[in-house]
Amino acid sequence: MTVVTGTPGILSSGPLLKTFGVNRLMGPDPMQGRCPSCGQSIVTHIDYEVGSHAQTLMCLFCFFGGLFCCWIPLCVPSMQDVVHSCPNCQYPLGRYNR
Repeated sequence: MTVVTGTPGILSSGPLLKTFGVNRLMGPDPMQGRCPSCGQSIVTHIDYEVGSHAQTLMCLFCFFGGLFCCWIPLCVPSMQDVVHSCPNCQYPLGRYNR
């Protein structure tokens, strides 16, 4: 026997999408939601930027490994911050700091 819960008479075309805002936590992967600028349902575009975590690792690698190792945090995306933006209007939606 199948039990259906929810509001009777209302059909859903898919999951409800949260609008990106101040209280929405960002992650390292692209996220699905609604852009507050253009109002479109989107999957965020991500870019990588060098943040304080990568700069700290760069200093440690330079101190312990020399000049050849210090560039590693600048080349590895998993050591950098992630910036989320709308692929339609390029509105900055948030940042994930490592």
